[in-house]
Amino acid sequence: MVFRTYPIGDYMALRPPTKAIDKQNQLHVLHMTGPQSYKYTVISIDGTPVQQRNLYEKGANRPELKTSAYGEVTITGGITENEAKTPYEQQEFRRLSERPPGLPTF
Repeated sequence: MVFRTYPIGDYMALRPPTKAIDKQNQLHVLHMTGPQSYKYTVISIDGTPVQQRNLYEKGANRPELKTSAYGEVTITGGITENEAKTPYEQQEFRRLSERPPGLPTF
């Protein structure tokens, strides 16, 4: 029996979508939308979208849905859209002035 349908975006059949239901009976769906790009969607029990965001692979680090023993669903791996837009130098390297206190200075 179908209660409601909702388009969640483009779909690429290279990897099958993953789904999970959390302790609040919300449906979490992670599916591939293009080369190295994924869409994560949370749908409430009445079929309305609660959250939707884009995620990307970084090398072999792919986003995955994980369910805890307490019924919480989280995303592990991958990078967010904001992190993908940030230049490499700002993501990977830090300024010397950002060192934790107590470390020797050179």
